[in-house]
Amino acid sequence: MPGRSGPVVLGAVVTAALVLGSAWLLWERGETRKPLPSSGGIDGPGPGNAIPTDGARASAHPDAGTKGPSGPVPPRAVPEPAPPPGPDDGLDAPSWRDSRLAFRPRELGKIGPYVKAGLDAARREMAICYRQAGGPPPPRTSDPAILLLYLEAREGALDIIDTRTEYLGTSAPEVVECCREVLRGREIPAFDTEPGRRYRVKYRLQ
Repeated sequence: MPGRSGPVVLGAVVTAALVLGSAWLLWERGETRKPLPSSGGIDGPGPGNAIPTDGARASAHPDAGTKGPSGPVPPRAVPEPAPPPGPDDGLDAPSWRDSRLAFRPRELGKIGPYVKAGLDAARREMAICYRQAGGPPPPRTSDPAILLLYLEAREGALDIIDTRTEYLGTSAPEVVECCREVLRGREIPAFDTEPGRRYRVKYRLQ
């Protein structure tokens, strides 16, 4: 029908134009939605600015600590070196230097009789020291060694903590050492003591 050929052709042209226009729009959208380059930029986590993991943070900041079940675990503190030991409570300690010094047991007051009785008992035991050295105890007219005894009081007793040779005299060194062993650590029963109180007593061997 010749009268309808014009509209048919016009419709085909319009349809083709619409199809071409839709294809062009789709192509434009594809171009604008291209992925960012892998090198990364300020808006993307490319290799150059990837978000660091916990391990990377820990290696970059060694003091940051690790992450525990309940939150970050603080770094382990390095223990400080122990302070050097102070002076021990030896025979030269102030508590001994300031203690009462007696040249005879009676100078110790109320505990003097107990100290004398204890030292008399120790003297009898020292006889073995002279026998081991090959002779009897020297007479009192000789010039024997003088020891310094360190006594410390406790409840119901006095302990001879240690001894020191103040003067050797004519005594044999081995005899003196043996007598010191007899005295060292000896317990002297006593009443009316002041626990912790210290005394020094000069002691003539014979």
